[in-house]
Amino acid sequence: MNVSCIGLTGEALELCLKKPGLVKFEFQYSGFKSLEIENCCDASVVGKWRYDEFRIAANGDLIHEIEWAHGTQGLSTWRIEARDVSLSHIEPKR
Repeated sequence: MNVSCIGLTGEALELCLKKPGLVKFEFQYSGFKSLEIENCCDASVVGKWRYDEFRIAANGDLIHEIEWAHGTQGLSTWRIEARDVSLSHIEPKR
């Protein structure tokens, strides 16, 4: 999985994850507050997508946590906090 785009405009964060030739996920976070990355190896090649989960913070914001496996290099975790999120799933043209 590769990060194909990441951008911040005002309070909106866009994150695009792409599996070459297979699928592209576009996350749009409105009311973006923070991005925390733990134990990251190479931010452009994020590794195997192990899981992601959504939960609500005490202040009512959304927290999106994604865990990545990096082979023998271990795991990394991304935590994104925002007011809301939308997801687009794009299949490649065949």
